[in-house]
Amino acid sequence: MLCREPENCKRCDEAGTATAVVGAMSSLPNAASVQLQALAAIVNLCSGEANEHRKNAVEAGAMGAIVKAMIAVPGNAEVQEMACIALQNCCYGEDDHAIIRRQEAAKEGGLEAVVSAVKTHYESAPMQEVGAATLRLIVHKVPELRTKAIACGAHEDWVKPISQGGGFLSFRKGFGFGTSRRKSKSPGP
Repeated sequence: MLCREPENCKRCDEAGTATAVVGAMSSLPNAASVQLQALAAIVNLCSGEANEHRKNAVEAGAMGAIVKAMIAVPGNAEVQEMACIALQNCCYGEDDHAIIRRQEAAKEGGLEAVVSAVKTHYESAPMQEVGAATLRLIVHKVPELRTKAIACGAHEDWVKPISQGGGFLSFRKGFGFGTSRRKSKSPGP
């Protein structure tokens, strides 16, 4: 909630909020409530259209912290969904650094973690939607990551390019937690 306004987001970024959040996540890795709130903070910090915030969060270790949260509490659907949204917001953008952020998500195990979350929470329609949108965003314009996602167990429809009818790139569209969602259809596991 801190970063709904661009000026507040800029101030939080300059104050090193991403580093503080990543630190809190590593201090209490198995506390689902801490992970959920920290993930929401990353979602908000990396919201909007300002890509510098995303770059700084990734450089502070956000991708690794997000994936570790997914691994630490795999049975908590709320944490899994929020982690996917955090990955989306970190990877969102068409700036020069966007490809690097997507590659970092994959390097940290993001593809495997998202595929696992989608399969673990196969009865959750929101998890199916957010998982497919997250995978689609991570692999956007990085063909080798699409291949890797499929090798990790992702259905081809989950990572189908937008230009080939793959649905929305992201129903989050880079906005903060609490904004309306755009629906997309994705198959179950």
